[in-house]
Formats: sequence, C-alpha cells, structure tokens
Amino acid sequence: MSTRRNFLKLTTLGFFSLIVKDLFSISSQRSLHVFQPKGPIVISTWNYGIAPTNSAGKILMSHGLSIDAVETGIITAETELIDKDLSYEKIFGSDGLVKLTACIMDEKGKYGSVSSLEYIKHPISVARLVMKEMPYVILSGDASLKFAQENGFKKEKLMTAKSKNAFKEYKQHAKNSMLKRTNNSLIGMLALDELGNLSGACTSNGTIEIQGAGGSYSMIGSCLFIDNNVGGACATNLSEFVIRSNACQAIVEFMSKGVSAEESCKRAIKDILKRQPHSGNSQLGFIALRKNGETGAYSINNGFKYTLWNEEENRIIDAKYVVKIKEFYVINDDCTACGNCLDECPVSAISKGDIYKIDPELCTSCGACADVCPVMAIHPTFKRIVTE
Repeated sequence: MSTRRNFLKLTTLGFFSLIVKDLFSISSQRSLHVFQPKGPIVISTWNYGIAPTNSAGKILMSHGLSIDAVETGIITAETELIDKDLSYEKIFGSDGLVKLTACIMDEKGKYGSVSSLEYIKHPISVARLVMKEMPYVILSGDASLKFAQENGFKKEKLMTAKSKNAFKEYKQHAKNSMLKRTNNSLIGMLALDELGNLSGACTSNGTIEIQGAGGSYSMIGSCLFIDNNVGGACATNLSEFVIRSNACQAIVEFMSKGVSAEESCKRAIKDILKRQPHSGNSQLGFIALRKNGETGAYSINNGFKYTLWNEEENRIIDAKYVVKIKEFYVINDDCTACGNCLDECPVSAISKGDIYKIDPELCTSCGACADVCPVMAIHPTFKRIVTE
C-alpha cells in the first residue's frame, strides 16, 4: 500500500513538473518572440530631429536611461529652434502670451505634464519634475509656473520682437480670435535604452491657443503612450483629432497583438479618417517604437518626416501617408492669353484658349509660369488624392 501511494505521489509530481516545465518553455518562447529588446534607438517627429536625436543618442551610448535621453533630446529641440516653425515667433496664445506644453512618460508608466506654461524655457523638465514629485499628472497655467519657480526654474521673457509682429499679423487675419487654430506641430520623441526600457516625451511648438484651451498636447494616451512590455507611440500636429480617439494608446494596443509599428500607425490614421472625415484636411502623423527595436510611422497627408537614430546612423525618413496633397498651378479669369506661360512651362502642361489652362496631372508646381505672368493670373492650389 505504501509503495502504491509513493508511486502515485511520484507520478503526480512528475506530471505537474512536466506541465510547469512546458509553461515556462511557452512563456520563454513568447517572451523571446514579442518582447526581446534591441537598443539603443531614438525616433523623433519631423526633420528637425537630427540634433535632438543626436543629443538623446549620446545619453544612450553612455549607458544612460531612456527617460534621460528623451528629456535631453527635447531640451535640445526647445533650445536649438532649428526650423522656422520651431521658434517662439509662432508660440503664443490668442492673448499674445507665449504658452508652452510638454509631457513625459517613463518605462514604469509614470507620467507628468504641464500646459499653458509661461516664462519657462524648458517645459519638458518641469513636466518630468511633476512626474517625479507630484501626486498629480498635469499642472496647468499659473499652477505650473508657481511649481516651476518653487523648484528653481528661472523665469524668462520668451516673447521676442518677431513674436510680437507674428501676433499682430495673426490678429489681423483671424476672423474669430477665439476659434482660430493653426495647423502646427508637436515635437515627439521615443527612446529604447540598452536595458530594454522605453520612454517618451513631447513638447509643443507653433501652437496658437485660445485662452483657457491649452493642454491638448498633455493628454496621456492621446499624444503619447508607453507600455514597457510592448512599445510606445506619439503624435504630431493637430492634437484634437488624436484626443478624440486616444490614438497613441490604440497604436500600442495594436502592437501588443503582434501588428507591426508602421501598420499600427496606419490603422490609427485610417480610424481617425473614418471617425472624423474632416481631419483629412489637416496634417497628422504618428511615430511608433516597439520593444524589439522595430520602428514605424504614418501620416494623413504626404510631407511628414521623422528622424531615426541608432548606433549606426541618424537619418531623416519620409513617412508613408494615406492622402496625397498635390500642388499645382491654375490660371484665373484675369488671363490675357499673352502666351508667356506657354513658352516658359518646361513640361508642356499649359493649353491654349481664350483663357489658358494648366493640366494638374502634368504640372510639377515649379512656378515658372507664375513668374512670367504680367497680370498675376496664375497661382498655386491643391488637390487631395486618396492613395489607399
């Protein structure tokens, strides 16, 4: 009897040990397939990301953390102001004050953001301090400024002479200063360090806000999201479309199901176009970085670029898109049929008549015709072509 009981115990233990071994084996295989990290990598929105991604890359090459890398990269973007759209000339509210927004998220899911922050040159560092020190995730307006000053941030005048001139021009052309919104950019960055940890950060630029409406770039899940087991995503340009669909979290969710980074961005874009058809008239782009080092991007319209840094290169890449915006020239009723444009067109896109016409399919948008028109009857326009 004792021998029989011992036999059953051994058999049962052996059976369960095989099950446990198989479970660990399956878990290990799944982990290798989905979550194996490959770093260091930095990806940033837009073509002015070369200097910022270089700065972030140096942190990673020195065995630094991804959270330090994205903060450093965004500080470089805020400092360098390389591109004309990346200057304080266009960063102001409808009340004429320079207002900045930034957010940051680390591998542990901790998040911090500030919105409508005035007088502080590097809002991303304030956002990181909110993440580290505060029980809240968002500070806005006067509260964010007070918090920054209490923690040693220097108050600076950010409104320049160019900013003031830009604001005057904006007020002259805005029919409704409470509703006018520009189609501007958000600088977003994602990083994967050698430990396999992901972090992300975003900062605003060129944002004209109405009073009390700031903070659209500070929403977790919409413009930025990190899941350290899967990957991260961030958005750029008009963020209202992104907020309505919680798009960056959706992208990460797609990736968690095995969808590639590029395809996940594409699905988010197509979902926004389906739910919000009018969004096709604006630019919107996503970048994504998976835990295994795979990157991807997609945008509504052509023209969105992103920067990719790794140990071997730092390069600008044209993102794929759903809608192609083709620029071409048209001739209006002021045309005198002088023939100057006909002689000047290098691709023979202009046909004769009482009023000359330009074939939009042949036009290369070189502008040579407009340069020689004596009555200024030729001007550029756009055509939307759905590519998918």
